[in-house]
Amino acid sequence: MKQAALFLATLASALAHSQTSFLPEAWLPVEVRPFVEAGTRPIALRSADLNGDGQLDYVLVLEKQTSEDQESDWEEGQRPFLLIVREPSQKLRLAKRNDRIIRCSTCGSDMRDPLEAIEADFEGFSVRHRGWDGSSTFQFGYSRLNDTWQLTKSEQVKLHARQPYRAREHTVYTAPIHFGTIGIADFDPDAYLNAEAK
Repeated sequence: MKQAALFLATLASALAHSQTSFLPEAWLPVEVRPFVEAGTRPIALRSADLNGDGQLDYVLVLEKQTSEDQESDWEEGQRPFLLIVREPSQKLRLAKRNDRIIRCSTCGSDMRDPLEAIEADFEGFSVRHRGWDGSSTFQFGYSRLNDTWQLTKSEQVKLHARQPYRAREHTVYTAPIHFGTIGIADFDPDAYLNAEAK
């Protein structure tokens, strides 16, 4: 997918050192700021016409902040993934949410932040994670029939242990051959293959 014009990314240097690069809230469009939930900070924002209605929509990723009396490591749910669409009235609304698709900041196989890229384009988006042993890319497309974004393709790349820049295995999974109709709200990156339609 071609990346959207509005591209506010996490910094590569921070990813390389297992540190999250937060977006200053002042950088966010004013209309997006109300979607930043209490106790979270934004880490990524993309903009595109996600549902094909000619309006500018947003993908917003947040990260929950750890309190002093809370464990620093998260297993899941640390990074809410929000799809925000524009109504004909020009007001924004939260269309879909997933708390599993974006892995936690310490969930990488080499203890680095596994989130590598989020891309948004016309009627779709993709998320890519990377670790020392390979990468996972999940691509979603908009369904007008179901009014949601459904998993269309998954690419899994395994790298050689001694030659980490060479792919040992590259597997592509597609719907409906390898999984059913899975909407973004129900998607679990650890349990989607052969999943029933939702």
